[in-house]
Amino acid sequence: MKSCLKWVVIIGCILLVVVLVFLQFFLGKTIKAAVEQNTDKFLTAKVEMEDLSFNILGGSVDLKGLKVHNPEGFTGDYLYKLDRSKEDLSILALFKNQIVIEEITIKNSDLFVSRNKDGRINLNELVKKTEKKEKAPKEEKPEEEKVTEKKGEVVIPPLWLKEMNITSAIDYVDEKIAEDPFKIGFLINIASKDIATFGPEDRRGTFSIKGHLRDSEDEFVLDINVEAPPVKDVDNPTFTAVSKITSVDAKKLAAYKDVIKIEEGILNITSHVTCVNGEIIKDQSLQTIEVNGLKVTEDFKESNAVLKNVDIPERLVFSFALFGRIDSPQHDAEKALLDALVKNLGDVVKDKAKDELKKKMGDKLDKTPLGGLLGGKDKKEEAESQPETSSDEEKKEEDKSPLGSIKKLF
Repeated sequence: MKSCLKWVVIIGCILLVVVLVFLQFFLGKTIKAAVEQNTDKFLTAKVEMEDLSFNILGGSVDLKGLKVHNPEGFTGDYLYKLDRSKEDLSILALFKNQIVIEEITIKNSDLFVSRNKDGRINLNELVKKTEKKEKAPKEEKPEEEKVTEKKGEVVIPPLWLKEMNITSAIDYVDEKIAEDPFKIGFLINIASKDIATFGPEDRRGTFSIKGHLRDSEDEFVLDINVEAPPVKDVDNPTFTAVSKITSVDAKKLAAYKDVIKIEEGILNITSHVTCVNGEIIKDQSLQTIEVNGLKVTEDFKESNAVLKNVDIPERLVFSFALFGRIDSPQHDAEKALLDALVKNLGDVVKDKAKDELKKKMGDKLDKTPLGGLLGGKDKKEEAESQPETSSDEEKKEEDKSPLGSIKKLF
């Protein structure tokens, strides 16, 4: 009896191994085929994979040669490609119709972001939208009052990405801003924790991007950090983002000079953005720009008479609010730039006037009300900080001042 039971166990183990090997060998190919054939249900672009292997016992997926093509209407062979990645999955979650990824590690991937001549961005066009009709009202209304609206909804699967680390290149091409497409490339590291499309609101996911210009580690240095609850509506996300972008050469953004009104200079940009249900909160979203070696565009100077025939300061710092929808954000950067320049030029004019009077009057200027107006000590401040003088002496000093000359006219 024991010998028979022993053989049953051995045969059972052999059969289990055979089944696992069979599944391991064919499951990856089956999933690969299913993914390639069914991505058109929620993506607008074709997806290809060179190989997909599935480790049942370890709950991991090894992916090779992934390529996501561009949606229709965009140039370039692909939107995203990678040589190889490894994902650790939760097998139990699959039985709950959820995709829970414990960890993703990706190296040497390439993301190609583009804006076409119509102003559409390929990333925004990648996820397919379904047409959904609103329910008819319970009360019957005349035909002319009945309105049936269609609303585009993004189809997203129940996904929870617990941890992700990616090393990638990002290339951006803009065909709308200028006749010759604007191009720029970055090398970046992406890290995230608890990015999800389902779950409680207190499950705060984090997402960070750190990188620099492809050609130089010291130019266009990026440090972007985002925190967000589960993204249940891609069109109307809620998040906070804090970013710092330093050593940006305005000459590399020449295609955008008519937008930013800055032709030359090294920019350092810091920003804080709060977005709730797709709407940027104006009083909680601010961007600050510091420019060194500033040169504004000629059309900006011509359209603002106060800037004509004046020396623009070499260094300037200005801040402005961000607001509007996340897919079409707005700002008042041009007004903020002009206000900062006017204030700076006012200070320059005041300093020049003070220098000219100082040459004529010396230290006596600081003791007059005019000196106080130009930034020096006025008579009251001087009296508080200096020993008291006789009233006759004060009168003599006042008579010598511009104020005294004005008083004599009356």
